Amino acid sequence: MHMPMPMPMPICTGGVGLIVAMPALARVLLNLPLGALVDYGRKAPLILGSLIEGIGSLGTAAATSLASMLPPRLLVGAGSAAATTAAQAYTMDVVDEYPEHKGLLLGTMQAALTLAFAAGPAAGGLIAQRSGSAALPFVVIGVILTFSAPLYLLLPETNRRSPLTFTLTLTLTLTSRPHPHPH
Repeated sequence: MHMPMPMPMPICTGGVGLIVAMPALARVLLNLPLGALVDYGRKAPLILGSLIEGIGSLGTAAATSLASMLPPRLLVGAGSAAATTAAQAYTMDVVDEYPEHKGLLLGTMQAALTLAFAAGPAAGGLIAQRSGSAALPFVVIGVILTFSAPLYLLLPETNRRSPLTFTLTLTLTLTSRPHPHPH
């Protein structure tokens, strides 16, 4: 989750908490229904979720107040719920093809993600500081939006199910209640 803010704005501690919590709130509400959608197919939620997350990130970067930042932060969470769930399911499909290398494949993927989370903000902060440009978040997000969807289109779909299967899965997910466990 990234939170580009090109212009400093006065925000109280509670406001910072809201900014950080909004994507998580959206994910809590959307992970189950979007997980059911991902069981229908991986690519569409991956592509659309990434685009929605990118639009939310642009809105976050463009926000001038706490009130104008909260809706885009919800979009970041909604897009992330779709894209992350689809990416994880896609990864599971791929590693299932190579059962003898699951650990190595998953470890490699996690190392790359961790490197991105460590190096991205550090490099971005350094570039922004040295260039003095408040436009950097917009440029980075624009580049990501421009290239991610076409690259995702090159990926093969790893899971196809009928619309009936999707409808049944989504209905069961939304209507099922947890059963109480006997003590």
